[in-house]
Amino acid sequence: MNSRAVREWLAAEPVFREAAVYLCHQGIAVYLVGGTVRDLLVGRPSYDMDLAVGGDALGLARRLADAIGGAFVPMDPARDVARVVVRRTGEERLIDVARLRAGTIDEDLRARDYTANALAIPLCNPEQGVLDPTGGRADLEAQTLRATHAGAFDDDPLRLLRGVRLRAALGWSIAPETERLMRTWAPALRRVSPERVRDELMQILALEDAADGLAYAHALGLLTPALPLLEGAALDVGIRRVAALERLEPLWSASGAPPSALPDVLRQHLRTYWREALSAGRTRWMVTKLAALLEPRLDVAGSTAEGLRLSVREVRLVAGAVEAAHQLREDGWTAPPSPLAIYRYFRRAGEAGVAGALLSWAAAGGADEVVPGAVTSALVRAWFEEHRQVVNPPPLLTGGEVMAELGLAPGPRVGRALEALREAQVQGLVRTAAEARAYLREAERG
Repeated sequence: MNSRAVREWLAAEPVFREAAVYLCHQGIAVYLVGGTVRDLLVGRPSYDMDLAVGGDALGLARRLADAIGGAFVPMDPARDVARVVVRRTGEERLIDVARLRAGTIDEDLRARDYTANALAIPLCNPEQGVLDPTGGRADLEAQTLRATHAGAFDDDPLRLLRGVRLRAALGWSIAPETERLMRTWAPALRRVSPERVRDELMQILALEDAADGLAYAHALGLLTPALPLLEGAALDVGIRRVAALERLEPLWSASGAPPSALPDVLRQHLRTYWREALSAGRTRWMVTKLAALLEPRLDVAGSTAEGLRLSVREVRLVAGAVEAAHQLREDGWTAPPSPLAIYRYFRRAGEAGVAGALLSWAAAGGADEVVPGAVTSALVRAWFEEHRQVVNPPPLLTGGEVMAELGLAPGPRVGRALEALREAQVQGLVRTAAEARAYLREAERG
């Protein structure tokens, strides 16, 4: 790759071009490094800008964010690493800025994780070419991930999971001697903060074939140190659950199954639903795949999600989906459920009910199917197409009106009466406020 490729990339990416103009007027050494250089060398689109700088990275990133209208995010203050997030016209660009890990760029590259990531290009003088002290270009051409040195995983054990992600994302292989190192250093993952493990694990789950990456990580002995509450057998089952879920994704993806598999409206509902961000960078679909991985262990699913420092909403989704899946299996539904059964199911599960339905299907052998079963389909359709009729019908009477009608004081009886009305409404027994009052009076007499 010559300097022209870098300049063409910057010309095509206004945010990165503005960043380069600003940085090159700061009088410090700035290098394109890591995944950015790797992707440019292989001709892959690069929507992130990874930088190593000779100086105060956090301070520089803060000033850069102000200069180009981005958000400053301190990623790892102890290591002097920060991120600038820029959102324009519905798109997001990330600029990671890190202080050189050693005195020179050459020493910095030698201290990195994999040789294919140990490449750099001077941002302000790309004519100098690619800096490659570890033979990364040869491994890049061979599509091989190789540790830069024997102590690479001792320096930062999170690199173990990163290697699994890169292998899956790039479709590369990992050098045999590096695999041996990964097995040796697997227990060191316990030293990594939960937040960093979470971020790398969720990036694996974001992949189209996350199950393959998880299976590979498990074979290397990485998943139990990363998820210490789960043992080997449960992880084997959980990975199969993830694989089953991933078989469903084409049903709602834009280029997926034929329209006959699902109505277009329902496909669009599902596509929007799964893409919703529950937290920064983490979608409902990613979190649901985590729930699938944890599904075999109802007793620790929620605590594992909490241990990974997921948000409250994400923890509720994981715990709720796993609990709902187990409840469905205990209920043993084999035919499409009645409206009342659907209402009661979502009354317990809430927004985790859709994910729980899919987990139940996956646990019942969904890996051998290409379309969800009748029970799962009925629950999913009810959530999206019959929400106001079956899942959450609008109340016909208020609590105050129930008290006035039955002469009740505030208390549990009012709540029970309101719930009885909603169940009657779901079954089609009452449709108007007048019918609701008559229903209450009849129930009171009975």
